[in-house]
This record gives sequence, structure tokens and C-alpha cells, in this order.
Amino acid sequence: MLFLVYKIVVILLIVVVILITTIRLAYQKKIRTLSNKIDSIQNSLISSLKNEEKKELNNRSEKIFVDFKKILENTYSNHVISSQEEKTFTESLQPTFNEILSLSKRMKIFYIKPSENMIKYSEFFCKYTTL
Repeated sequence: MLFLVYKIVVILLIVVVILITTIRLAYQKKIRTLSNKIDSIQNSLISSLKNEEKKELNNRSEKIFVDFKKILENTYSNHVISSQEEKTFTESLQPTFNEILSLSKRMKIFYIKPSENMIKYSEFFCKYTTL
């Protein structure tokens, strides 16, 4: 009888370990997908810059949303941003931010850290959408 209980406990532990590993791998895959999505957003904004500014950003070694502030400033330099433009800009970034926020909350349960891209994007979104 005791041996049977021992077997059941061992099997349950193995199943739990496999389940946690599978979930962690799925979250890692989701992190990569979101990082690629963030990169594509950044690249689309970079494409709207002038050639000199593009070269400067491409030459920088850290190309993770630290440049987003500069992209935003250059995109709207010498231009008064209307409330409609601000709303459109915010709405275009909101779904990705919501996805990052939701995923981050779930990842905390498994002690998984979000990527640097995700952190920078979230910081940027929070900072520049509350101006």
C-alpha cells in the first residue's frame, strides 16, 4: 500500500514538472514573438525618419526602444500634435502594450522575466501616453 502511494506521488511530481516546463517554454516562445512584434513596430517608425537619422539609429549598438523617444521627437518635430494624431498613435500601440501587460502578469507566477524589448516598450508606452 505504501509503495503504491509512493508511486502515485512520484508520477504526480513528474507530471507537474513536465507541465511547468511546457508552460515555461510556451511563455518563452511568446516572449520571442512579442519581441519580434516590437521590433517591427520600431522598424516601421524608423522608416518614417530622414536618411541621416536612420543611419544614426542603425549605427547605435543598443537599438531597443531607447531610440523610440528620438523617433517620436523627429517624427513630430516642428509639428503640433493634434489630439486625433495622439489618439491614433496611442491606439496603434495599445494592443501590444496590453498583450505585454497580460503576459507579464502570468509570467511572474513562473518567475520568468520579460525581455528587455518588452520592458522598454512598456516604459515608453506608459511615459509617452500619459503626457
